[in-house]
Amino acid sequence: MEKILVIGGSNSINSINQWFAKELAKQENVDYIDTRELNIPYYNRDIEETSGIAQEVINLYNKLHDYNKLIIISPEYNGYASSFFKSITDWLSRYERFYLENIDLVIVSVTPGKAAGASVRESLTKMLSFTKANILGDYGIGEFDQTKDHSDDIKNILKMFK
Repeated sequence: MEKILVIGGSNSINSINQWFAKELAKQENVDYIDTRELNIPYYNRDIEETSGIAQEVINLYNKLHDYNKLIIISPEYNGYASSFFKSITDWLSRYERFYLENIDLVIVSVTPGKAAGASVRESLTKMLSFTKANILGDYGIGEFDQTKDHSDDIKNILKMFK
């Protein structure tokens, strides 16, 4: 079985999305990148013009391409992904416009609300379609605090790659 890479789109210390990403990474053939550990500045064209693309962005791009299966787990902030994660995607697209080309992608959101991040999953699907990712679908986990066992969610997400 090919390996899957999972990354979280939150920079919060107590992020349930990062927690869930780590839970997914406990599964066989799943690796995790903690985006909070990356030293990537918020995207700014002035920074790009004066300093170029940060090596961390290039390293992340290369890491993404060590895999052909990717899970992005994102919180929902006012219907959209966090500015933290959006900035990472902006830098990646400046390095390589189609930075997810030929990568199978599943978009996940974990939320305390009933809608399970429907808006962010929709907006990320639209935004990441421009990267030429092969978007297999999305999966939402709502009312996160009410369920302690997420093993079925993990199984359902991983089945999306089959």
